[in-house]
Amino acid sequence: MLLCSGILAVQCVTISLASYAFARMRFPGRDLLFHAFLLQLMLVPPMLIVPNLTTLVALHLYDTLPGVMAPYCVSVFGVFLMRQTFRTIPAAYEEAALIDGASRLQIIARVLLPLARPGLVAFAIVSVTAHWNEFLWPLMATSSPSTQVLAVGLASFTAGAQAGSEWGIIAAGTFLVAAPLAFTLIFGTANAQTELELFFPVPVQGKLANEMQRLIEEFDASHPAIHITAVYTGSYDDTNLKTRAAIQAGKPPGAVIMSANFVHTRSTTMRSHWMISSLGVPRRGARRRRNIWTGSGPR
Repeated sequence: MLLCSGILAVQCVTISLASYAFARMRFPGRDLLFHAFLLQLMLVPPMLIVPNLTTLVALHLYDTLPGVMAPYCVSVFGVFLMRQTFRTIPAAYEEAALIDGASRLQIIARVLLPLARPGLVAFAIVSVTAHWNEFLWPLMATSSPSTQVLAVGLASFTAGAQAGSEWGIIAAGTFLVAAPLAFTLIFGTANAQTELELFFPVPVQGKLANEMQRLIEEFDASHPAIHITAVYTGSYDDTNLKTRAAIQAGKPPGAVIMSANFVHTRSTTMRSHWMISSLGVPRRGARRRRNIWTGSGPR
């Protein structure tokens, strides 16, 4: 765990700086250098074992945890992923920060990285999973039991226990190695909640907004895995502008409801109820007078 955490921490720093340079900065040969950088993805890792071991011995890092971590300090895949993520973020955020006097490091740390959190999480999952199961390089770069990683230690333990056919001990050791990632996956997916943001062209306060909030609370109570956030955007024109701005910022709402369904009551008064049809919550007795437009097109 210490090895994977250390590698991930260093990688987050290096890939953020490199991806920002390739995504935002302009210098001669930038694209050519980036394409040459991506060529490293075509190299088979065992090809680099001998030169990497020679470097470790020269730096006196052989049989140490920093020596095992050294080849993974920079990730080509991580640079590519974060570069593509940074390119989806509007440049207006960076320009506004520059006007306010922020440095490039402050822009990366306080503006771009918070907006690129999904990309960082995706890379963290890939990085931790890959290095947790890494076997060949740690086997070559370490020799003492105190510096062996879990995969190498389990292999050594299995080779020693097989002579006595201690399959129960081998199974227990395998479980202990696989348990952290397995439990993280199970509990992470079990507690995951879908967040949906809906834009409604109604005032923030009023009977219609109160009725809409009541419907959303009923839906949230009956669907624990889904949480709806209602954004009351005012007029239709304001809703249209706010929707376009959210799409350009890379954070489109789950749905934009642009019309209402009207229901006649026995007292001949007309009440307006908004339909959350995209989430499967129909209203009984409602007669559709107009269509509901969502981000995926007319329904």
